[in-house]
Amino acid sequence: MNTGKEPLHFYQVWILPSRSHLEPAYSQKKFEESDWENRLLPLASGQGFEDALKINVDATIYRADLDRGHVIRFTSQENRCIFICISAGELSVNGQRIGKGDQARIDLESAIHMEAVSSDIPAEFVLIDVSGKLIETQEKI
Repeated sequence: MNTGKEPLHFYQVWILPSRSHLEPAYSQKKFEESDWENRLLPLASGQGFEDALKINVDATIYRADLDRGHVIRFTSQENRCIFICISAGELSVNGQRIGKGDQARIDLESAIHMEAVSSDIPAEFVLIDVSGKLIETQEKI
């Protein structure tokens, strides 16, 4: 719930857990915006990232704000699915341009090249690296 006066943007993401009958868990952590400037920052992960929130699935949720001309290269392993959702700006993903509100789902490429192409605002996006099946998403504004 947004208790502030500024608009808030939510993503609802469903990722199947690594096994059935797990107890529900809840955690929160404050991240500094500067931590994801021009780099991917793991926010939540079941892949052992020390500073990320822990989740019970072989997946990692990253956040990035990429200034024009900056590039991030991400290497995906075999049998992984990558989901990218843009919340602001424009991003070139392996040569395909996507913008605010667009999504990219990648499951057949191991090398992912992301470059911000917006002239005035950073490309703000979430990248999810998940094993196996693609995830289901529903954007909430």
